[in-house]
Amino acid sequence: MKISVTELLTLLWLLVAFVTWLLTHLKTRKDQKVSNTVQVVNNLSIVSHLLDADLKIRNELKKNNDFKPNELSEELEEKLIIILDYYEFLARLYWEGVADRKSIEHLRGRLILELYKASSNYINYWRDNLGRDDLYKQLEKLSNEIAAN
Repeated sequence: MKISVTELLTLLWLLVAFVTWLLTHLKTRKDQKVSNTVQVVNNLSIVSHLLDADLKIRNELKKNNDFKPNELSEELEEKLIIILDYYEFLARLYWEGVADRKSIEHLRGRLILELYKASSNYINYWRDNLGRDDLYKQLEKLSNEIAAN
């Protein structure tokens, strides 16, 4: 079987077109993940109850306070749950391939590490009491991954 120059050029053109499409697709997918991440992180400063909870928890973290079960005010515990739920959602988006880890790490990495460290006793207490080992597990995995880098 012989391939003519025209057929060879056609095959080469198809290969170049496919590679171009693949690279464009991968770049678009990466850009979409970064965009998704930025949108979710921006919600923290746009949605009032998230912003309020974020500021309260950050202030507590600045005091180097650990969040201990049965020692939190009702208001502080409510804010902590809001923020833990938020970061669990962000972590879940990452593990499902919707959000970008580098963007998460750049925008919120240090805060995620501090939050998980300060709330690990609280989380473990509720995991034990509720019998739910999966409680904030995505956040824990993300925190461990960020810490490893």
